[in-house]
Amino acid sequence: MKKLTVLVVMFMFVFGCNESEELRINPKEESAPVKSDPFQLLEVAIEDQLLKIEVSYGGGCEEHDFQVIWPEVITAVFPPDFSVVLNHQGNNDPCFAIITEVLEFDIDQSGLKLSDEAIGQMKITVINGFDHTEKISNK
Repeated sequence: MKKLTVLVVMFMFVFGCNESEELRINPKEESAPVKSDPFQLLEVAIEDQLLKIEVSYGGGCEEHDFQVIWPEVITAVFPPDFSVVLNHQGNNDPCFAIITEVLEFDIDQSGLKLSDEAIGQMKITVINGFDHTEKISNK
């Protein structure tokens, strides 16, 4: 009986550790960006407080949504130099027209709390959320 108790305790310890590690990993997976539909990055610019990203994608029948994933923290360098991820949701658009548009995102709404001077001089790299090898920057 004593051997069985020791065996059960060891079993719980070994498998209990693995489960707690999985519990620590799962929240990170849940906070990962949503999968993006395909699109192409064409140009990036900063004007006033706006991040302007020109994109191209297939569609024409449904409204498409784009979301910028801002960094939670930026390195304290001047001028700022950081990357963001742009995700695209095509909402199951069945059409194939090539749409080109300029998206505008308010940098003030990013939560990064950058001064007007920093925004005017920043280098920002936009990463395509569908194809992470495609990147484009404003400088």
